[in-house]
Amino acid sequence: MKRISTFFRLLLGKATRQLGWGMWLAFLCFLFPREASAQETPADTLSVVTQEWPAEDTAAYLVGNYGYHFQEALRLEALNQYPEAVNQLALCIGIDSTQAGAYGELAALLEKAGRTESALTLWEKAQALDAGNDWYCLHLANLYQAGQQYGKAIEMLRLLVEHQPSRYDYHYYLAQLYIQTEQYKEALKAIDHYENYAGKDEESAKLRFVVLRSLGKPKKAFQEIVSLWKSQPDNVHYRLLIGVAYGDLGMEADARQFFLQTAADYPDNDEAQITLANYFLVNHEDSLFRRQCDTIVARRGLGLESKLFTLGYYLKQHPDDSLWIRESFAKVFSQFPAESQPHLVMAEWLLQTGHSDEALGELHRVLDTDPGQKDVWDDLLRIYFGRQDSANDTLVGLCREALRYFPKEPTFWYYLGVCQSVRKEYAEAMAAYESCVACLESGQTAQLSKILGYLGDLHYETGDTLSAYRLYEEALQADGSNVMVLNNYAYFLTQQGRDLDRAEQMARLAIKADPGNSTYLDTFAWVMFRQGRFDLAKIYIERAFIYLEEAEATLYEHYGDILWFCGETEAAWPEWQKAVYLSESPSAELQQKAATGTYLEHYEE
Repeated sequence: MKRISTFFRLLLGKATRQLGWGMWLAFLCFLFPREASAQETPADTLSVVTQEWPAEDTAAYLVGNYGYHFQEALRLEALNQYPEAVNQLALCIGIDSTQAGAYGELAALLEKAGRTESALTLWEKAQALDAGNDWYCLHLANLYQAGQQYGKAIEMLRLLVEHQPSRYDYHYYLAQLYIQTEQYKEALKAIDHYENYAGKDEESAKLRFVVLRSLGKPKKAFQEIVSLWKSQPDNVHYRLLIGVAYGDLGMEADARQFFLQTAADYPDNDEAQITLANYFLVNHEDSLFRRQCDTIVARRGLGLESKLFTLGYYLKQHPDDSLWIRESFAKVFSQFPAESQPHLVMAEWLLQTGHSDEALGELHRVLDTDPGQKDVWDDLLRIYFGRQDSANDTLVGLCREALRYFPKEPTFWYYLGVCQSVRKEYAEAMAAYESCVACLESGQTAQLSKILGYLGDLHYETGDTLSAYRLYEEALQADGSNVMVLNNYAYFLTQQGRDLDRAEQMARLAIKADPGNSTYLDTFAWVMFRQGRFDLAKIYIERAFIYLEEAEATLYEHYGDILWFCGETEAAWPEWQKAVYLSESPSAELQQKAATGTYLEHYEE
């Protein structure tokens, strides 16, 4: 469940585990971190750059003036004509590849289009051509940090502070990166530089506090935070940090008193109440922890996020305390009747504890009030698809309802196609899969191959083998490693006795990719059988039975046929009989083999 799981992991994962003082301090100090400025992206940004750089007659593109094409690119970008702007910038690079501006503007466009890796390469090129451009350095620092390339981000910020040492914000960002990479002594130097230009303030004091604690200097850290608190005695955050500092110094009684008093003085302050709950949790005071959780859930002056955060704490520690959890969710529901997030969190807990029907009810409640939540529709359909009856009327109706709100969502068309395929509504299933293909984006080659494979299966099922083979070829062109298509295409070719060498190649690729798949092993055995290589066919069909999880009529019939041609005629008969027993509608040929113990169809090499 995409959306639910992400939020629930936030509640039950890193944010809600039993935090030591260091981890909890990081949460307190960086709750609202200062971030490097980034260029805003317009709402109607380019979804994908569709135009390639000019690749025709080079001379034709080199005619013109760099400045003209660059200004034209800026004009087109301002008009949101992004592909045309890209072409103009490509012309600029063709005319003069030493100008950083064209690379920078092109990088910005590609970044808007979501092509981050390509954009990063161009930003690097622009910075290399114009090393003194602070905008390029700062932008690269942001991208490197987002990509967890902290060393490169630090390198860019070092360049920035060299270029403009009086820009104290650059020193601040550099100190943050040093802390993030645990280079605490370097962080102290950056903080010193920051204070040289900006003076000592709240931001630098918090950073210095973190660094001093990390360097094992609790007394100096305590002095730092006390000084900060005295400057703003009504700041709840600083009061809580005093409690943290007391804990570092081993003065547990003082730490406890600070947390208790702060929570009492500020009953509607979310941070104060959650910090006290965490204190009880870390110190294994379970009864007080539960009482504090009750207080947070019941207190109407506290925010929804705090209540869900607290529920996450409790669910982590006591997932089986169903009565308290249900009562607590009921309180949250009554306080925030229009909010959907509590229902999503409860749905995840219900799923984890085996109450899938109730979980579906919670998701339906969300969609009843806000049907425009695509991720919730996705969660709901995934749960239904996880059940055995995945082709009932309810699921088909839900797919169609989801498509009313999101007609361009390929996942919902895929779900509908699967439902209708299972129901043997082949024409409708084909139409759904074709709609799915139409909604896919150009880069979704694996998904395209998968859906084309399903379409090929349906066409083969309905007797249109030519269309089936064409679709299989298209599927493999999109993704040559699609093992399902490789297997099915190989099997159907073998059934018709066509191009057995190609069938063998594809079947080999399938079992190489998944050597423990009984279906793929059966296909390869059947190819060997059709090629007259009976002994090899017997080896692979018997290997298929090793991995067989559920008895299948086709495998037993194939096994009987292979045994017959291996000269084990008496052993073949019971295998055919098993196949008849397992088959819902055994063919006349299979019934005759099972009745007579004789392979009736003459095998032709």
